[in-house]
Amino acid sequence: MTPLKTREVQGTGIGDKDGQLKFFEGVLSRITLDVGENHSTLYDFITENGEHTNIWGSTTIDSRIFDSDIGNFGTITFNGMGQSKAGRTFKDISVQWWDGEPDERVKNWPGYKGGTRAAIAEDDPEDLPF
Repeated sequence: MTPLKTREVQGTGIGDKDGQLKFFEGVLSRITLDVGENHSTLYDFITENGEHTNIWGSTTIDSRIFDSDIGNFGTITFNGMGQSKAGRTFKDISVQWWDGEPDERVKNWPGYKGGTRAAIAEDDPEDLPF
C-alpha cells in the first residue's frame, strides 16, 4: 500500500446557491492558480477569528483580485444576478480593498500586514506564494 494520498481541495463559492456565501471579508494571504479539474483560482483569506477560508475564483473575482492585494483586507459581496448588454446573466459580485489608514478593527485583524507583500515576507519568507 502506498503512503500517497490525494488532497481534497475545498473552497467556498460566492453567490446565492446552497453552501455559497453572499458576503465575505478577510485578509488575502495566498493565491493558488490552476486548481482542480476546472483549473480554477483559489484565494486563501484569513478570517477575523484567524482561520483560513478558501474562496473559489470566478470571471468577476479573478478580474478584481491581484497578487498586489496579498496582505490587504478586502470584502467580496454577491449583489444578485445581473444581465449583460448581450442578454447573458451573470453573478454581480463586487470586490473591495481597504484603502487608506486602517481603523482599529482592520489593524487587529489576524494576518493584516498593511497590505504589503514585504510585510508578509518579514514573518515567513518560505511561506510566500510566489
